[in-house]
Amino acid sequence: MSGQTDIAYNNYDIIFHNMTAQFKEKVLDFYGIQTAPIVRVEAVDLPTIAVNDRRMDFLFLLADDTYLHLEFQTTFDEKDLDRFLQYDVSAYERYKKPIKTVVIYGSNVEKVLEQKSYGSVQYNIQAALMRNYDGDAIIQDLWTKIENEEELTDLDELHLIFLPLMQSSVNRSERAIETVELAKRIKDEEKQVRLLATIIAVSDKFIDKEYVEKLMEV
Repeated sequence: MSGQTDIAYNNYDIIFHNMTAQFKEKVLDFYGIQTAPIVRVEAVDLPTIAVNDRRMDFLFLLADDTYLHLEFQTTFDEKDLDRFLQYDVSAYERYKKPIKTVVIYGSNVEKVLEQKSYGSVQYNIQAALMRNYDGDAIIQDLWTKIENEEELTDLDELHLIFLPLMQSSVNRSERAIETVELAKRIKDEEKQVRLLATIIAVSDKFIDKEYVEKLMEV
């Protein structure tokens, strides 16, 4: 990758600056996530929003002064709901605002649990299953648009960001590399950088060290 993108990958502040620019005033309603528009991405590298040294993936402040807690998972484990609940409690302790939790599951996940009872506490999340999206068809459509220098819609950009999680004929690592390569073809440098930063941030937890090194070389 270019030096500019390397900085974005290694610098937490730049990653989140670009993610805020990418998601600002947008909603994720195409994936069934009904919320107010996003205002900014909040930092989650805080001891108060950590459980056993693990931190929530993303926390967005919304225009209605509530929060969207977004997690990305390639597998389903009921125990993850325990962790997500602890994240939400910690975030609420810090911000004192309502929090909606959405978990986006990769294409290999078919069934999930969206509610768990802890006695007097009932915890609810919303699941979005990426197996319902044809990544092969979507990436072909995006390749055509980008090669023809067509303007990408907000939905196109969301598809580009979430491509590595969608149903695909290739494995997730291959699709992530293809997605990065495709984003690098975008002529608008500002748009390219913020999309690359967001794709890397969203994909990072699903890739192993060897793949990360390969990603940094392309």
